[in-house]
Amino acid sequence: MTSMLLTQNTNVITRPFSFILGKILEGIFWFLGLFTDYPSAGAAIIIMTVIIYLLLLPLTVKQQKFSKLSNKMNPELQAIRNKYQGKTDQDSMMKMNEETKLVYQKYGVNPSGSCIQLLIQLPILWSLYRVIYNMPAYVGRIRNVFNPLVHNIVAGSDKETLTEFFKDFSGYAYYQKQFSNDLFGTATAEGINHTENTIVDILNRASTVEWEKVADKFPTLASQVADTSTELGKYNHFLGLNIGLTPSFVLKSEWASDTRNWALIIGVLMIPVLSALTQWINTKLMPQPEQSNKKAEEENPMMSS
Repeated sequence: MTSMLLTQNTNVITRPFSFILGKILEGIFWFLGLFTDYPSAGAAIIIMTVIIYLLLLPLTVKQQKFSKLSNKMNPELQAIRNKYQGKTDQDSMMKMNEETKLVYQKYGVNPSGSCIQLLIQLPILWSLYRVIYNMPAYVGRIRNVFNPLVHNIVAGSDKETLTEFFKDFSGYAYYQKQFSNDLFGTATAEGINHTENTIVDILNRASTVEWEKVADKFPTLASQVADTSTELGKYNHFLGLNIGLTPSFVLKSEWASDTRNWALIIGVLMIPVLSALTQWINTKLMPQPEQSNKKAEEENPMMSS
C-alpha cells in the first residue's frame, strides 16, 4: 500500500481545489509572518474565507438573480402544469414541455443554471473546509512545529506501541486506515515518513487532555511535548484567546482565575449565541415569495421547497 500524503485531500474531484487553496493559505501565513513571528491561524482563516467568498461572488450574484426570476416565473409555470394536469398522453407532455421551455426563454433563465452554480461552489467550499481543518498539511511552518517531537516519538516506539496508545485519541477513527497501512511502523524511509505523518495527523486533532497523555506516556519527552503545545498555541492565539482550547478547559484552567480574563471568556461563550442570531437574521433577509405565488406554492409543495 502507498503512503497517504499528510492530511492532504486525496479526493480526485476536490484535490486540485485543495492544493490551490492550500497555496493561498500558505501565502497568507507568509504575508502575516512579515509582521509577527507567529501568524494567527484565526486571522489567516478570516482572510482566507473573505478571499474565497470574493472569488465566488459572481456565482452568488447569479444564484440570487436566478432565485428572484424563479419567483416571477413560478405562477406561469404553475399555470402550465394546471393546464395539462391529468393529461399523460405524449402530445400533451410534449406541449407542456415546449410551453415550459418558452417561459424559461422569456426570462432568459437556464433551468439547470442554479444547480450548475451550486455544483461549482460545492467542491470549492468542501476543499476550503479540508484545508482549514488540516493546516499542517498545507502550511509548512505549522508542520515544522510538530516535526522534532513526532520524530522522537516514532524513533523510540514500535508499531504496536504507537497503535495501542493512539487508538483512544479522538482522531484515531478518522485516520485508522493510516495505522493499518503496511508502511506504518516500518523502518524504511517511506515507512518512517508515513508513520510520522500519521502521528502529526492525530496530534493536530488532539485535545489538551490528549496532549497531557502524550507527556505521561513519553516522560523523557515531557518538556518537548510542553514546548510543542505552547508553540502551537502561539499560532492559535486570536484576540487574546487560544482558539485551540475548548471553553470548558479554559474555565477550569488557572488562566480563568484572573478576573481580567473573564471578559474574553464571556466573549467565547457568546460565540454560539451570536452565530445563531446571525443565522436567524440571514434567514429574515432572504428573498421572500411574492404574494401572488402563495396559492401556487400551496398547490405545489415542490415550488415552496
